[in-house]
Amino acid sequence: MKLLSFSEYEFGVLAIGGTPTGIIALGLMPVGVVAIGTVPIGVISVACGAGLGLANFTCGIGVGAYVRCTGLALGGDAKAVGLQLGLAGEWPPSGSKAWYWARVAIVALAVLGVLGYVGNLRLGLTKMNRVVEATWTAHPETVEGMYIAPETECQVWSEMRSDGEIRLHANILVTCGSLELAYRNVRKGCDVRQRRADGGHVYDLACEAEHVAESSDEDSHTPEQPGVLLDTIADPGRVRIRADGPPPMHVVLAVDSPSQRVEGEPLLTDRRTRLDEEPGEHAGR
Repeated sequence: MKLLSFSEYEFGVLAIGGTPTGIIALGLMPVGVVAIGTVPIGVISVACGAGLGLANFTCGIGVGAYVRCTGLALGGDAKAVGLQLGLAGEWPPSGSKAWYWARVAIVALAVLGVLGYVGNLRLGLTKMNRVVEATWTAHPETVEGMYIAPETECQVWSEMRSDGEIRLHANILVTCGSLELAYRNVRKGCDVRQRRADGGHVYDLACEAEHVAESSDEDSHTPEQPGVLLDTIADPGRVRIRADGPPPMHVVLAVDSPSQRVEGEPLLTDRRTRLDEEPGEHAGR
């Protein structure tokens, strides 16, 4: 356990970031014993947005056994400057204390169930401490919407992070010379194959990042993200990149398999040579 963590992949006593996990977690969507942020989840959550916890202090929406909120309060002992929906009312109770605590306990158990589920998912990320950077050489096959000389040497680079057994995340960068064609983060649905080679390991990877169209409204703008389909497990290996543009782009590169040799700790544990969505199965593409 780290004293101070700035990564979603590390559990910390004090965790800071976009989606941190720790004893005290601060960020946009933190998970912790004490969680402070926009959408925090914790035993005690302090939010300006929406909070879920046994005890909530929030401006926005609070859900829990004990909620004090400016906005909408839902749960057991709930009170709000706004709309409050509570089962038990304020302490001290005007009626039976036993019935008061029973209703608070019912909400607390429901919240603890949700906290346990979400916490278990997030703690799984903190076990992803195996990281490998692999590179494949690629060559143009089909190029539409731009010019890439046929003799240009391209590269597919990926930072792969795993717990060695189940989970796999991949960042993928495709370049041809000095031209960057695509950079995407893929959080699910990737397959990887690992083999020993001259004191290190080589890898094959299959991932798909769907095309995301550009969108705009009065408050925000989301740029287009090209679709990337990479498969070096197949024979022959290829990467396909598509974007609507303007101008529209469709690029297909032939990818050499396997990757260049990578030294250091392998991505997968010694008892595994392949990791896919269903551990133990060998899914083909």
